[in-house]
Amino acid sequence: MKPGRNDPCPCGSGLKYKKCCGSGASQRAGAARGEPALQAGLLFEQGQYLYRSGRLLESADALSRVLAANPRHAPSLHLLGIIRHQLGDSENALRFLARATSSAPVEPVYRNSYGEVLRLSGRSAEALAQFDKALGLSPSYESAANNKALALLALGRSGEAVALLKGALLDHPSSATLHDNLGYALQTTGSFGQAAEQHRQALEIAPDMVSARVNLGSACQSQGRYSEAKACYAAVPEASEAFPVALHNLGICDQELGDAAQAINHMERALALDQTNADLLGDYVFARHHLSAGYSTEVLELSARWAALFETSGGSPPRRPVSGDARITVGYLSPFALASTRYLNESVITRHSSDFQVYFYATSPQAKREQPWSQLPRSCWRDISHLSDEEADRRIRKDKVDILVDLAGNVRGHRLGLLARRPAPLAVTWTESFYTTGSRHVDYFLGDPCSSPADMQAWFTEALVTLPHMRFCYSPPDYAPAVGPPPKRTNGHVTFGCFTHAAKITAQVVEVWARVLDSLSDARLILKWKAYAEASARQRVLDLFAPWGVKADRIEFRSHSAHVEMLAEYNRVDIALDTFPYNGGLTTCEALWMGVPVICLLGDTVVGRQSACMLRAIDCPSTIADSVNAYVERCLQMARNLETMTELRAGLRERMANSALCDAAGFVRDLESVYRSIWSDAQSGQTREMRPTAEAD
Repeated sequence: MKPGRNDPCPCGSGLKYKKCCGSGASQRAGAARGEPALQAGLLFEQGQYLYRSGRLLESADALSRVLAANPRHAPSLHLLGIIRHQLGDSENALRFLARATSSAPVEPVYRNSYGEVLRLSGRSAEALAQFDKALGLSPSYESAANNKALALLALGRSGEAVALLKGALLDHPSSATLHDNLGYALQTTGSFGQAAEQHRQALEIAPDMVSARVNLGSACQSQGRYSEAKACYAAVPEASEAFPVALHNLGICDQELGDAAQAINHMERALALDQTNADLLGDYVFARHHLSAGYSTEVLELSARWAALFETSGGSPPRRPVSGDARITVGYLSPFALASTRYLNESVITRHSSDFQVYFYATSPQAKREQPWSQLPRSCWRDISHLSDEEADRRIRKDKVDILVDLAGNVRGHRLGLLARRPAPLAVTWTESFYTTGSRHVDYFLGDPCSSPADMQAWFTEALVTLPHMRFCYSPPDYAPAVGPPPKRTNGHVTFGCFTHAAKITAQVVEVWARVLDSLSDARLILKWKAYAEASARQRVLDLFAPWGVKADRIEFRSHSAHVEMLAEYNRVDIALDTFPYNGGLTTCEALWMGVPVICLLGDTVVGRQSACMLRAIDCPSTIADSVNAYVERCLQMARNLETMTELRAGLRERMANSALCDAAGFVRDLESVYRSIWSDAQSGQTREMRPTAEAD
């Protein structure tokens, strides 16, 4: 039935029919082209009906016939733009929507649609102008306010997004979408408690709102409330598009709670549903390494498959390095929000010699607010967190970076898609990389002779290049408490401790630790990690120990605390037990700095050898074991010899301070030597052999 003149136009423009498809101008334009006005109106109505029926191509055909009669028919231009976008043709979508706004410049709906497609095309700055025009025409326009907030978030302007959404909620207090997106915006500012409250309000208004359920889970997860987060994700219907994401996040929660096997199970189920989700696959590969005692062809192929998801046809081929300025320009790419980056890199990457120009490319907007990065000159700091890979590529090329060093590796905050565009002649991966990126666009893996010996090359697509001593340089905090005496001197029994990620404490690790505790009937064990605030995480560990006869009263759990307080807690530990096959890193350094001897098992992977490398660097080989039996024996020998323990504890900090592990000046010289070497090779046309995916013994 034909709509009345004062009825809402069926095109969804928000205008009355007489002002839109039934306008005299529209009918006169149709008549001028030899097509009756009524027929043009009916064609548009047909196009609208076909669109609502999901018959997009037929709808587009009908709308094109309207435009043949009236090329400036704004409702048809608008709907065609939406259809082209839904069909994946953003270029033509934007062309039609631009024409719609030109034909009807005071129609806020068209401005909003144009801005939203710009935003979804990665052009958030341009989108803002359209949203502003829409809001200027209709200040209480809910959709435009919501979409503008999302554009602001994409540009890293979280504070403005929060303020905008709060203002919009004054006009639309019952909008579940606004509450949900305000929660999302608050999460980007780190206000997870407030964010959770907004997501809950969204769910009160719309109990079946899947995005609010998932976002509430994310807010709880970020607060370390993993059981609550899991309940949110478990409530997502299997039929929902968000179900793979929910399964993935369930896996992340399981991993944080220490159950790596269950995490892998959830991630494999998610991957079966969404094989092209790069975050999912990357996290899955990372989780596999908690249980892998060695490298395998399967994991190597998974890494290559992960890297392939970031391949792009939009990037230019690698620039060829040319001789010129003697200074080498190095760019460090990282979230700069990880504790490991701060304490294992900062003393080096912020102290390069004048032979090097250095830039810092931050993939996290919070990084510049934190010490020590807040002290860096603005001239060398680049916040690229809000930039697309293409935009960040242009920024790095403009800085003429010679060597781009990735510090994120395979953890969240990485920009492997950016590296795939080859913004610099050479790319190196370091610090958070414990296995290959799998990318043919990363040239070197920076290691050391102990953690990444030459015979590991078969497991890396990058060429291994090594520093002479260690791949890390520890920077102890100046607030670290003084080292106390072994607690055994006062309480009469030995106390073991492990302050590392719960997922590293596997059934295999517990079996070995149980042997140690069984041999020392009065020994105690302190486990510290943020997840131990959760009863399920504590119970998982107790259940692993129970079959070996270790009672719950011998194990003490501690959760998150301030860093200085955590360091002080080492004064309650006699001996630190390292995990395997996934060793501690920063955890090992902190235990040693607090005078606590670390017993470790030398493994067959980079991450399985790093504790041994640190102990060798400080000339402490007696606590390194090359087998499980030797690991147990090292623990028992140390526990039964109080004098040796006391002597070692008293001298560990000084020994460490005077070693290669804390020699920042020496590390900088070694690092710069490596950079000069690979840059010289590149300039002379030499390339390191790049190993493809290969089988190995």
